[in-house]
Amino acid sequence: QQQQQQQQGMRQSTQPADPEERLGLREQAKLDAQKYAGMSSDDIARAKANLPPRRGTLRNLVIPLVFSDHLSGQKYSRALPNLVNLHALFNHDGPHPEVCPAGSIRSLYREYSRDRLTVESTVVNAWIRVSAPESGPRSSPAGAFSEALHTVDGYPGFDLENYHSVTFVHSSYPAEYGGVDCYGRSSAERVWAHAGSVQLRERSIRYASGSGYWGNCGNEGARPGMLVHEVGHILGLRDMYDRSPFKDGSGLGVFDYMAYAWGPDNEQFSPAHPSAYSKLQLGWIRPRVISRSGTYSLVASSVSAEALLINAGYSDPSREYILVENRQPLGADSKLGPGGLAIYHIDESAPGQTQPGYPGQGDGTSFDWDKRFPRNGMHYAVALCQADRLFDLELGRNVGNSADLWPGTSVQSRQFGPGNPGNVFQRASHPNSDGYAGGEVVRTGLRIRDMSDSATTMTFKVEGDYLEPERDGGGADVIGAGDQRTGGNRNGKDPPDKVGDNNNNSGGNTGGAPSTCKDDSAFRMRVSGGRIVNGCDFARSRQAACKRKIKDSRGTPVWRRCPLTCRSYFWEKRGRKRRFDTCAVVGTGRRRRLGRTYGGARG
Repeated sequence: QQQQQQQQGMRQSTQPADPEERLGLREQAKLDAQKYAGMSSDDIARAKANLPPRRGTLRNLVIPLVFSDHLSGQKYSRALPNLVNLHALFNHDGPHPEVCPAGSIRSLYREYSRDRLTVESTVVNAWIRVSAPESGPRSSPAGAFSEALHTVDGYPGFDLENYHSVTFVHSSYPAEYGGVDCYGRSSAERVWAHAGSVQLRERSIRYASGSGYWGNCGNEGARPGMLVHEVGHILGLRDMYDRSPFKDGSGLGVFDYMAYAWGPDNEQFSPAHPSAYSKLQLGWIRPRVISRSGTYSLVASSVSAEALLINAGYSDPSREYILVENRQPLGADSKLGPGGLAIYHIDESAPGQTQPGYPGQGDGTSFDWDKRFPRNGMHYAVALCQADRLFDLELGRNVGNSADLWPGTSVQSRQFGPGNPGNVFQRASHPNSDGYAGGEVVRTGLRIRDMSDSATTMTFKVEGDYLEPERDGGGADVIGAGDQRTGGNRNGKDPPDKVGDNNNNSGGNTGGAPSTCKDDSAFRMRVSGGRIVNGCDFARSRQAACKRKIKDSRGTPVWRRCPLTCRSYFWEKRGRKRRFDTCAVVGTGRRRRLGRTYGGARG
């Protein structure tokens, strides 16, 4: 009774004593429900934190600014780009024949997101003068941006609280274009395109910045490429180009505008689609997790929200997995060439795009295996498995081409599969489906074969040592059909938050655990913040060392094998050869030491 009185007192103390205050809270709850109706929990959290939305409408304020030494009468004075064209660059519906023949920034983002995001930009109809020069001791782009923002804040009709982000378009020739401009200034003396945040009163606003010019001389206006890339940073995307100390590689190259915004033709008119990984981070796709061997189909990612995720057999399936999408020369991807399947090896435990790895790396230290690829742990966090097997992106030979997409042009590239178990360093066996997180090579047995020729819809067969056997009968499993679709169902609505909510065949690393399993000993899977999180929990039983308990379609408990990754240690003692296997169960941190004696009784 005393406990009940204490609990009742706590409940009363947490409620407002004033009836009008209680009524105000209820009214606020109703307003919040209306304001955030139809939004996911992630979108609501971003909205409450004043972060730019990734779905719906991104209200962006565009501020053209001119540096003090570019004004009329100054040493570096110049003709400023046309503001009408600048408005078309951001907001034109569809292609503009002169400014953006492949589409404006708004139309490109609507295509990338499959109409999930609209970038709505308001362009200030005047060039804002700032006191800072382009370069020199008094030069400060960050200070110039802050000054321009506070200047616009005082203009009538501009309430900056109504905007999620700001884009500064400045009067410096783009440093990223290279060379020397027509005033003799090198790229080091000009302003690079970048993104950041600027303070306005109590609020920190994310901004993107880029030049209003194309080239390093003349008066031609900017093109979409770099500004599309910087708006990607506003949304929270990270760079996908090579970020190693010497920038030797190309990252994902033309297959993600966060790696190479110039596009396949180097014109910046048509920055290609973001990769399936970048779209996953933004919540624009929800890949189907493959748990069963079989034949599958994928529609081109430029006209669909389809992708496959395979994490079966990897040592940490929540951070290492394979992503597959179909890239075809359609829309913004029209310059990619013949097209094909893009297969990405993801290892989120790697430090971003800072460590390019390739066959032959470290071969000069052949007696130290841990310094040779892939045992050296060197690889991109998001690596494109290139069909031509030349690793041109890691070596920086090019920024990608059609030979990197599967099935490729050679007989060897018709199948993506495991490496050579007898020699993990063999150059011809890379890229492959083996896990390599932390430099530990794990054989998954994953094979993607029988790929059809490049087309808008491509079929292929998926097999793996840790996948459930293929069902008898039935044709290709089309990802876009009904509840199997990951980017939206037939009604155009978003899919359930959890993989497998409407599909009992969605599983994980060992495949096939029904989504209706709820007991603690069952295999469970969930999606959290764009990451696939797996767990392999075990019943308290002697059998639990190498098996897991799930329920079949009838609810009957059954035992299935859990995948193990093991390292073996051998030695002889008293004439007997002994081996200990230290095994880690895939999907858990649980380890078990299994001792065996050969030539005698079990150890």
